Amino acid sequence: MSTPVDASALIYLAKSGGLSAASACFGVLLIPPAVWNEVIVAGLQRGSTDVAGIRAALDAGLVRATSLDAPLRRRALKIASQFGLGAGESEVLALGVTHELVLLDEHRATRAGKALGVTAIETLLVPALCVQAGVLNAPAAVDLLHAIARHTTVRAEMVRRVEQLIEEASR
Repeated sequence: MSTPVDASALIYLAKSGGLSAASACFGVLLIPPAVWNEVIVAGLQRGSTDVAGIRAALDAGLVRATSLDAPLRRRALKIASQFGLGAGESEVLALGVTHELVLLDEHRATRAGKALGVTAIETLLVPALCVQAGVLNAPAAVDLLHAIARHTTVRAEMVRRVEQLIEEASR
């Protein structure tokens, strides 16, 4: 099993130490070319500390850079044009059409995924889903949730709702 991941989700999971749990729950996280360029190439140029964690996850087999063949590149361009999305989100959704599940945080891309029949999971929900899958226990999931929330602009009420989901999943 493998799951395409967008730049925001990849960065949030790397910063929060959640790449291992996400990979255990969703399989190898696939990084399409535009996301690789946005996170790794541009991150190295900026001196981003996330890059080292992502490279370690790459070495451990938790994430994998992937290419897009010509039909997938055309599909990504069509998705970008149709929904007004950036290259990274469009490539993730193009891959998601065959994987049916993606980790994606941009709301317009999430709506596009729904229109395409692709289930988009927001990073904030990863800890609750990891509890459901038996990957994390509730305290570890809450810790991961809070770590993810520190790196996002998510509202406190959303964090509380995911805490409730974690509690429900642990019963």
